[in-house]
Formats: sequence, structure tokens, C-alpha cells
Amino acid sequence: MNTNNTVRTVWRSMLIAFAIFFTSVSFAQSDYYYYYKGSKIPMKLNKQSLNISTFKDFKKENLNGFNLKPFSMEADKSQNKASDLMYTRVDFTSIPSDQEYERQLKAIKEVANIRTVYRSFWGEDGTDIGLSDYLYVKLQSPGDFDLLQRKATEYDLEIVEQDEYMPLWYTLRCSEVTAYSSLEVANRIFESEMFAAAVPDLLTFEDVDCTNDPDFGSLWGLQNAGNPSADVNACDAWTITEGAGANVAVLDQGIELTHNDLSANISALSYDTESNSSPSQMFGDHGTHCAGTIGAVGNNNLQVVGIAPECTLFSISNSLAGSANSRQKRADGINWAVNNGVDVISNSWHSGVQYQVIDDAIDNALANGRGGLGCIIVFAAGNGSGSPVSYPANYTGGILAVGSITSAGARSSFSNIGAELDVVAPGSSILSTVNNNGTGYKSGTSMATPHVAGLAGLIISVNPCLTGQQVNDIIEQTAQKIGGYTYSATAGRPNGDWNNEMGYGLIDAHAAVLLAQSTSCANSCSATITSYPYTESFETSLGDWTQSAADDFDWTRDSGGTSSVNTGPSNAADGTFYAYTESSSPNYPSKTSILNSPCFDLTGQNGTNLNFSYHMYGATMGTLNLQVSADGGTTWVSEWSLSGDQGNQWNSTNVDLSAYSGSTIQLRFVGSTTTSFTSDMAIDDISVFETFPCNTVITNYPYTESFETNFGGWEHVATDDFNWTRLSGSTSSLNTGPTAAADGSFYAYTESSIPNHPNKQSILMSPCFNLYGQSSPTLGFQYHMYGAAMGKLELEVSDDNGLTWTSLWAKKADQGNQWSSATVSLSAYEGSTIQLRFVGTTSTSFTSDMAIDDIVIKTRPCIGTINSFPYVESFETGFGLWAQDLNEDFDWSRNSGGTSSAGTGPSAAQDGLWYAYTESSFPNYPSKSAHLISPCIDLSGQSFIVMNFWYHMYGATIGTFAVEASTNGGSTWTTLFVRTGEQSKDWIPGSVNLSAYAGQTILVRFIGKTTTSFTSDIAVDDITINVLKGTKSAAIEDLLSEEAHVTLYPNPARDYTTVDASSLDSDEIEVSVLDMLGQQVYSVNSEDAESANQFRIPTGTFATGTYMVVVKGNNGEMFNEKLIVRE
Repeated sequence: MNTNNTVRTVWRSMLIAFAIFFTSVSFAQSDYYYYYKGSKIPMKLNKQSLNISTFKDFKKENLNGFNLKPFSMEADKSQNKASDLMYTRVDFTSIPSDQEYERQLKAIKEVANIRTVYRSFWGEDGTDIGLSDYLYVKLQSPGDFDLLQRKATEYDLEIVEQDEYMPLWYTLRCSEVTAYSSLEVANRIFESEMFAAAVPDLLTFEDVDCTNDPDFGSLWGLQNAGNPSADVNACDAWTITEGAGANVAVLDQGIELTHNDLSANISALSYDTESNSSPSQMFGDHGTHCAGTIGAVGNNNLQVVGIAPECTLFSISNSLAGSANSRQKRADGINWAVNNGVDVISNSWHSGVQYQVIDDAIDNALANGRGGLGCIIVFAAGNGSGSPVSYPANYTGGILAVGSITSAGARSSFSNIGAELDVVAPGSSILSTVNNNGTGYKSGTSMATPHVAGLAGLIISVNPCLTGQQVNDIIEQTAQKIGGYTYSATAGRPNGDWNNEMGYGLIDAHAAVLLAQSTSCANSCSATITSYPYTESFETSLGDWTQSAADDFDWTRDSGGTSSVNTGPSNAADGTFYAYTESSSPNYPSKTSILNSPCFDLTGQNGTNLNFSYHMYGATMGTLNLQVSADGGTTWVSEWSLSGDQGNQWNSTNVDLSAYSGSTIQLRFVGSTTTSFTSDMAIDDISVFETFPCNTVITNYPYTESFETNFGGWEHVATDDFNWTRLSGSTSSLNTGPTAAADGSFYAYTESSIPNHPNKQSILMSPCFNLYGQSSPTLGFQYHMYGAAMGKLELEVSDDNGLTWTSLWAKKADQGNQWSSATVSLSAYEGSTIQLRFVGTTSTSFTSDMAIDDIVIKTRPCIGTINSFPYVESFETGFGLWAQDLNEDFDWSRNSGGTSSAGTGPSAAQDGLWYAYTESSFPNYPSKSAHLISPCIDLSGQSFIVMNFWYHMYGATIGTFAVEASTNGGSTWTTLFVRTGEQSKDWIPGSVNLSAYAGQTILVRFIGKTTTSFTSDIAVDDITINVLKGTKSAAIEDLLSEEAHVTLYPNPARDYTTVDASSLDSDEIEVSVLDMLGQQVYSVNSEDAESANQFRIPTGTFATGTYMVVVKGNNGEMFNEKLIVRE
């Protein structure tokens, strides 16, 4: 018998039972919800059904006794790889009670070859929502993948794949031993505040909107002979263009690629989202019908014609069913279109729930499609016969939401209405292509949508440089006010009069194409800047900055406060005026405003830096994004972005633009609002100027440079008057300069002969020096300043990438014909990365040759070094040798007694009177960090090392506590221990194994990170570092394992604890208790104890602290468990 498999099976059964018990209890006590863009979206329990996944050997008859309606199984097609899993949704014959529903869920989970069983829900609008075992997680940055891996391990999740189009998104999957449903896991992951988003794969089951009406047989959608007042005027548009050069994708059930009235216009590129492969597949004829309306071939004596009969059609297939991972696939389809040169994406489908992964794909297409001009995205408004417009059509104003009309010019009865509706098009009884080379009639907003997509193709055909927003504006501005409806000026609708049922009205292809021909492209620069520094503070106007036509509203120039309370600045950062986004209605929710800069010609620049002030104050503050284009506005790259409330003050930031040196670039500020009016963001005091970025970063010390083979990492500056020279021997002029090097053979000097005087300057730039983790850095160098007309030599330092320079040392006039030594302290820059430069300025004549040589930077790498063990620190007289990280947001504090805030922090030290903690009161939240760095820990000659500490994490909004180690003076760090969220009101012991660093000198740091409020005080105390030998180290290594092999209760203990080893298969058991130095303090065995497998340990005789309990069986097995003894 395989003991390990048996143990695994027992463990799995226990875990599943615990999971079902826990989730049933927790769900009974809390609401159901998921997160959409940070907001909780509530749901109600649907006791009618359950969602089940099974293994391949599952038999349907195994569920015969559960009062279920007949059901079918669906193979797992969610990934492009073989899978033995099956899915089904089962419905009860009658709705059970709450208790019976939970009982049935638990019982079905125990059926053979059942993998997962999850609840079903109702959305707020009555949408029927299922739940698969997938979930999607978005990282905050690419470097956070290790956090995702830890969460996957914590919750027994499989990391299925990284989204190839949106690499911050990952698909994960719950396993059969995951203790929670995908809904609960996604919520827990998001609530950890470590990720940008986490959403479960919610299933909805009716995503295609169309009805059939085969009784009306005319192609009135393109030429309405029966009612010319409701004609889209396609024939007139065709006298100008038929859509050649426009690429239109149909994201739907797939196009029949060989259809004889379509194939000539279908691209060889196609994509099936279900299998992540080409060619596309057919899951019905809905997509073929939509494709015919857009681009059926004209003048071929066959069947029908599309509104853009010379466009190129791209088929992107999706089942449009509520299957697992379906929404991720639709997002992939949108992203595929962007990556394959599609101009217009036609979407005749909806989703019953909102998905951020779909939002992100749409945002990507709107911002980055068509090389940065933005794709035109068209969505059906939905067939709900009322309000609101369906999602995703209602997601953002960048989408064209399309309703349907009849041939009489009236709104189709099924067509949704509401604030997000943009235009209407023919959608009732539309004749178009269907599968098997046929034609047929369909009705729905699904049929109206491709009319608008085809019109967008016509517009792109005549003016391909228009932005996506310009195309939308043209379609809306030229729409016809038909049907006897009342159209009126409406807030948030800038393109003319608007109606709740008809939007801007019926599309007019001819008028739209004419307007497109006369519309200028949006991204030409208003001016080109060639002289620097450049500044703009909007004092007399917006200067050369211009409003974009591809957004929802304009930036505003203002002085004083904005028009809304509790948001926006009260004055300018520089001067009197500033520019800001007024976020009051109709400029929210999710509206965008873009301000374009003039062009900047960076030819000849060493490096370039942008500095500006920003103000982002408000409870619902959105996102401010700085983007750069180096190709005339075709593509845009985000170089800086910030979201959320940043406080009621102006802040300043620098953005390095050195990567664009030699290019002509344009900048734009993109402000995006969120859910309310308190999202006024502002910019001011903009400056662009030359910088001097370094190409080399020095991290190892001592550093030396004597110019023996070249200038090393030192570089010349293009904007000074002349260059330094490297030389051996004497300079070329008499009575000035050295005759030999101070060190070796070569030195660097300024040749001051004509034309390099009078008052000419030469600058020599150093590499960068990373002084993080270094102590008392000192610069030494030799200098030579001999000559009757000697000028000035100055040493300067910058810690902001060359934006500002501070003088550290200077000499002028003749200093004698010898090399002299200089020593300069760099201690003020500990923890920073700096750059140095020598500036030589000549005087009135050629006798001004000055030289430098033998440059040395020395540091003490640590404030102190620990090489004697055990080491103990409890902060009783100060921080000891531990130091604050000056580059972080705030410092750790030392305290005795309680912290200054109620409901958070310890009330006393764990050891002695004092402890270290992070005070999280304002301004130290939200999301602020404090680092406390150890002295150097010299582990030379050691083999096994353990660091123990006590930590305290109590408070409703507790953030994250982590322990990290560095082997390179703090340049990089490895996470050893992390906890997130409230843990306990009591002090908790923690341990990290430092054995992997044996033989090295390391730094350790404690990290405390706050979240959203002041109840986030994190504390640490009673730090010990022990070096262990021999069998003691092996025992302690086992202790650090988190696997539990025996049970201790109570634990923590005071007077006694009981060791329960009854699960061990051993006749004789020995129990030993070791302290953290590996010394045995107590032992007992089966012969001495009252019970053969349960042992009572008198902990009242032990000193307070942490111990290891070692349990040995006579079969050779040995297990360990950590024991805490309290007073």
C-alpha cells in the first residue's frame, strides 16, 4: 500500500469537507458579490441550480438520486490543449430550502469523479449567472508575478496562462483541493490589495441577440424605396467610395469563409478564439449574416451587397455561449484584431455581467488600435425592449452603441434605449448572407450594428488618418433626425441634438463620407520646440498645447478653485493659471480628456527630462496618464501614470525622456474620470530641458579610475565648449599643466589653448554611483592646477539624473606645480544614486591647463556588522544598528505602550518595554511603505542560521508585513516572509531560515506597507539570530516547515500542552522539546506516559518563548511542530 497516496487522499477529503463547511457558513453570513474595477457588484443566490466540473470517468447516473432535471455534459474547451474535464449546469426539479441546498451541494461534491461544485447566482438585473473554476488576475506591474505564484500556492490554484495580448492578465484555475470557489478566491486575492484586479469567470447563457422574421423580403437597409426619409443613402456614398482599404472584423460566431458572395472580400487572416488558432470556425450563421451586411461583394450578379462592398472582412470566431473562460476569449479576439491591423470591430453580442478583462481589451483597441489612432468599436445596444443599453455597448463613450429601426423609420420594438445609445440603423427583417452559400432574414440590434461598422469602413477608406473618435463624431454629427421623435440638446452629447430612443438618429452614409473627406487629421503638431529649456504654465492661454478631438471633453484653463467642492486645486502651482479636467456631469463616469503638446525636436540632446506639477485630489479621483509619440501621433507610449486621490496639494514629478534623444516627439496628458464629480485633476509648471543620463551604474566599492586605458565610464557633454583630454606626459603648453600622471601613466585635463579661452567650459561626467546600503561614502582624487592664468575647477553632484547640481568642492587660481589631494564626503547621499561631474572653466589665457587623476570612492557597506551569535535586538535603547531607508515614504518609529491610534497596533512590547512599528496615520496612507534595514550580517563559516522575531498586525485595514534579504548591499532583495491583512491582537512569532546565505554577508529589512486608512500599525520586536550546528540544525530546519504532522493543544500554551500523535503508525513514540538553540528542555516516551500516543507537556516550567516539539516513531519517522509558551 502506498502510504503517501493514502495520506494525500485523507488530507484531500478533510480539506474538501472543511472547504464546504467553511464556505457554507461564510456564505450564510455574508452577501454574494464580485469586484468590477474596485467596486463590489452584488448578486443573489440562485438555489435552482449548481455548476459542476467532473473528471473523465464521471457517470451521469451517479447523480440519479438528487432530484435533478435532465442535463448534458460539455467537454472542457477552455484551453487549446487536451483536457479530460467536463462541465455541466444542473437544475433542481424544485427549489430547495437554504439548508437543503447546502446539503445537496455537499453531497454532490462527495460523488465519485466530481471535481468542483459551485453555486449559481442572479445578477441585480435578473441575469442568470453561473460560475466556472477559472478566475482572472491582473498584476499591478510585471514584477509582481512572484506574488501571484505565492497566491496560487496559498489557494492551490493552477496558473493556466499569461494573456499574450495583455501580459499583466493571468488565467488561473481552482483545483479539486482548492478550499474556496473561484468567486471567493478572486475576492480574497483582490482584497489582499496586491493586485490590480481579480475576477471569477462568471457564466451567462444568452449572449447573441437576434430573432428571425422570414416574411419580409427586401434589402431596404441599403436603399429604402418604400420610405426614402429612412434611407441610409448608401448608393450616394458609393459614388465616392465602396470601402477599399478598410479592414473590418466581425467578432461573432464566425464567417463562412467560402461563401460565394463573401469570399472575394475575406482576408486570409482569421482567428478562432476558442482554440487560439487559425482559421476561424463557424458556431452558427449569425456572424455570416453580419458579415454580409458589412461587406458582401457588389456588382457580381449574386445575392446581396454590403454597405462597404470593397472592404476587407476579418473573421474572428467565438461560440458566444456561456462556456467557461468565454469572456477571456472574446477579449483575446479584440486584442487579435488590434495586432492584425483591423480598423473596425463589429460586435453583435452582449455579456450579462461586466468584465474588466473585456474592458481592458476595449481600452487597448481604442487607445492603441490602428497604430495609436484607435479602432472603431461598434456594439449592439441589445434587444431588451427598454433601458438600459447592454454591456459592453454601455461601457465607454469611445464605443458606438447601435439601436435598431424598422423600414418605416420607427424604433424597433425590441431595441434597447438609454443614455449610452449613439445612433440607429436598419435592424428589422434584414436580408443578408447565411451559411451554406445562402441568404436569409434576421432581426435585432445585431443586424443594425454591421450597418454602422460598414459605414465606419467607408469613412476610413476616404480618410485613413482619422482617429477612431473622429470617425465616431462624423457618424454622430451626420445622423438623420427621423421618425417624428423629439431631438434636443443634451448634456454629454456634443455632436448635435439627441433622443433617448434614437440617439443622434439614423446613420447617413453619404453625408458621413462627405464630412470625412473635409476633416483634418487630429494629430498634427501646433508648433515645434527646438530651444531649451522650454516652460509652460498656461498664464496667458494654453500656449502651443491643443485640445484633442478624440476624447469625450476638453481640458479647462482656470485660476483659483474649480467649480466643485472637495476636488481640484485652489490655486496654481506656478503663477495664477493652470489646466484641469472638470469632472462634473456629463464628464463622468469613465470619460476621457486629452491635451496635446507641441512637438519637441530633441536632435543633439544628451538626454531630456520633463518636469511638471500635478494636482489629484478627490474621493473618486481617476487616472492621469502622460503619453509620448515619436511617430507623429500614430502610436502612443505611456511614460507616467497615476491613479486615485493624492491629497489636496500640488505634487511634482520628473519623467526621463532620454530614450527619445535625437527624435521629434509629441506629448499628451490623458485624464480619465471615474464614477463621480470629485475627479478634477490639474497640471501646471511644465518644463522640458536637457539632462545628462549615465550609461553605467557603479555598485561595487572601492571604485577607482585613473584613465589608464580610456575614460572608463566618464563621458563628455555635448553642450559645453570643449572636451577634456586624456594624456600621458606633459601638456602642449609651457608653464601650465602636469608633466606626469599622479597615478600610472595617464590623466585627464583641459587643454586651454585657443580656441578654449577665455571663459570656456569643459565638463566631464561620471558614471552613476549607487550608494544604497553603503555607509560613509568618501570621494578622493588628485588635482593639478598650475598656470598664471589658471581658471576654476569645480566638483558637482546630482541625485536627480542631472536635473539639478550641487557644488561639493571648488578651487581657482594657481595652486602650484604639483599634484594635490582632495577628499570629499558623500555621506549626505547615502542610500541614493548620484552622478558627479568635474567642471573646468578657463580664464584669460592658455596657461590654464587643469588636470585630475587617481579618483577613488570608498564606503563602509554597512552601519555596523554582526559576526557574533546569538544576536538579539529589542529596541530598548534605540534602533541599535538598524537604519531607516530614506528612499521610502516614511520611517519606522520606536515606541513603548500603545500606539497613538485606537483599534490598531500593540498595547505593549513583546520583550522589554520598547518595540519598532509603522505609524500609519495620515500622511502615511494610502499605500505608503517604510523599510527598516539591519546592519550587515556576516555569516562566514556558518552553515545553518535562523532569524526569529515577533510581529504584530492588528487593525481593520492592516496592510503587508514582509522580511527580505539582500546579498549585494541592497541593490536587489529576495522576499523570505510575508503576511497581509489583520492577523491577531497578540504578538505572533515568526522565523526565517537564512541558511541559503551561509558564507555570505547579507542585509535584512522589515517592510511595513499601509493600505487605505490609519488602522494599519505594524510592529516588530525581540529579533534574534541563532547559528546552529549538527543535528540541532536539522531539527530546526524541520521546525521551519509549515507542514503539520502532529497536533498540539493548546498552542500557544501557558501551564501545559498536549501532544496528540495518535495518527502516527508507530508502536513506540518519543517526544522531545527543544529551545531555539537546539537544547533539549524536556523529553518523554510511550513507556513513561499515561497514553501511548498522547503526551502532556508541563510548559508552566518553561521560559516564555518559542520551542520545537520533535516526535519520533520507532519506524524511523520524525515529525516536528512549533510550540509557543506564554506567561
